[in-house]
Amino acid sequence: MCVLEYASAAFYKALLANAATSALRLHQRIPAREIRVSREFVSRFFLEDSAHYLFYSLVFMNVTPQILILIPIFLFALLHAASYSLTILDTLGQNSMWVARLLISLVEFQSRNILRVAALTEIVLFPCVAVMAITGHCGFMTPFVYYYFVMWRYASRRNPYTRNTFRELRVLAEHTAARPNVPAPLRSALLSGVNLVCSMAPPVEQVQQNRTRNQNEDQGRELCAFAPAGGIEFETPTIKINAQPKMESQLLCIRNKTPNKKTEFVQRRE
Repeated sequence: MCVLEYASAAFYKALLANAATSALRLHQRIPAREIRVSREFVSRFFLEDSAHYLFYSLVFMNVTPQILILIPIFLFALLHAASYSLTILDTLGQNSMWVARLLISLVEFQSRNILRVAALTEIVLFPCVAVMAITGHCGFMTPFVYYYFVMWRYASRRNPYTRNTFRELRVLAEHTAARPNVPAPLRSALLSGVNLVCSMAPPVEQVQQNRTRNQNEDQGRELCAFAPAGGIEFETPTIKINAQPKMESQLLCIRNKTPNKKTEFVQRRE
């Protein structure tokens, strides 16, 4: 009995620790001076992955402890611990504690698989939460609240593994249903499940726009940060931009293609 009580307490402590870590990371991403009571701020808030896992921890604070709930938390903690440990070892010396470096290298080598397992666990948890609600191990509103978490993870800008995992599961289900030896009821159930999940997914156009905007922002930062001394010229349908890097500011020369207009200089601070 004492062991079960200790395990239950450890479960909720792990959720609280994950919530505190996510809140701290969210504070770094969105400082207090940028908090606004507006729809735009709420949309920006729920675009952050840290907000997703803060919400994840709060959702499961009132459910019966399940080891499956802690798997994503453990996997992300493992990746973060490996990254921070490598930073500490680099501070101590390049050749210090080579055994620890080897273990960290193994974790980093398997980072893609770790993220895929975490995404798969988040997806599998959704039907499990529905069953828990039916059996009385969590509230009836928990599956509906958890659906929003899965939707936010699907539309995440920085972590595409949930979308990729959904796509892989869909391909697997459709490939299984296309086999000739699959019974008709099972084939119908698989296709109905695929259609149901696709109808519950957020709009693909919105996800693609978020991904495109994020990629354009990253490319712009890389261009400004790594431009050579001679500058980089790239053209758009209407303007030509010549990016010249400086120590504290950058001068972007915007030249119109019409010969009658003069050259304009815009100064942008980093």
